[in-house]
Amino acid sequence: MRRLRASFLRLANVLRKKQGDEEFAAEIEANLQMHIEDNLRSGMTNDEARRQALIRLGGIEPTREMYRERRGLPVIDTLLQDVRFAVRMLRKNPGFTLVAIVTLALGIGANAAVFSVVYDVLLRPLPYKNSSRMITVHTKTAMFPTFEIATSWPMFQAMRNRATALETVAAYQTTGKTITGQGEPSVLDVCNIWRD
Repeated sequence: MRRLRASFLRLANVLRKKQGDEEFAAEIEANLQMHIEDNLRSGMTNDEARRQALIRLGGIEPTREMYRERRGLPVIDTLLQDVRFAVRMLRKNPGFTLVAIVTLALGIGANAAVFSVVYDVLLRPLPYKNSSRMITVHTKTAMFPTFEIATSWPMFQAMRNRATALETVAAYQTTGKTITGQGEPSVLDVCNIWRD
């Protein structure tokens, strides 16, 4: 629980970074002044007192860096710095920026188109009630065990009459029909469907 609370506090500190920096700068300055006054009371000159106080604190900049690392989330700080740098570089090179944006747009558009086709063909459920419960029945023979043969009409009727585990039964047959008339004749696939 403590780690979670500490993580939330660190995230909050990342969001209010400027206010935290100002508070820390004021605290460092007050601490530095306190050490300078102690050194002046012990008989040091003004410059020497300041120098000794800075040595005792370990330097202001390293202390600030250490405070920033412990206060915020370094990953988010680094990410924000990288984003700012990238925006500056893109602003500097408008030609490259245009090419990058067009490339990203084409990539995202192609990805969306491919996904929509894959969804329509493979992932979208069939437009039937309880389509996940549908099954297909094929016939195999001992002579050709690897080939699926279309079920015969008598076998379909027997299945329809005797299958108690099936809610409803339907059969279809696809044949090719030649269409003639004006122009070249063409073959059209025709599907006949029988339902009980």
